[in-house]
Amino acid sequence: MVAAGLLVGGAPAAQAICHNVCEISHEAVTIVPPLDCARIRPINKTCECGLQLEISNDCPETLQTVDFAFHICGRPGSSIDEHARNCTSLPAGHRGVTDIDLPEAEGTGRKDKRLVLRAQDGDHTIVAPIKIHLLRRGAGM
Repeated sequence: MVAAGLLVGGAPAAQAICHNVCEISHEAVTIVPPLDCARIRPINKTCECGLQLEISNDCPETLQTVDFAFHICGRPGSSIDEHARNCTSLPAGHRGVTDIDLPEAEGTGRKDKRLVLRAQDGDHTIVAPIKIHLLRRGAGM
């Protein structure tokens, strides 16, 4: 599926079998301290349970990841061949996609997941409050 110019998720054949299926919800994903020039679009993943984050860098400088990598990043509207994989920097005007996986071992209930971005003014923590309502193992789609 293509969302906002970036490849999101896998091809239907790649998602034919889900080992970790869930029903989740999330509250507003925030950045602390605020980083007003970065926008986050969260997308619930029910197959291989988790939350996918699409982060747009509208800042004038490159943002660096501290404790994660984007599985794909690039300039919106560019061809998929022009996107980088496993990137740890997000230049101005680019978008990156990363997944927050919720392993079955974590069980149901609320999880506050955190990722750290580094800007010129220091570190900013992405806080993603996620609630797992239902978790099933070994289901197919």
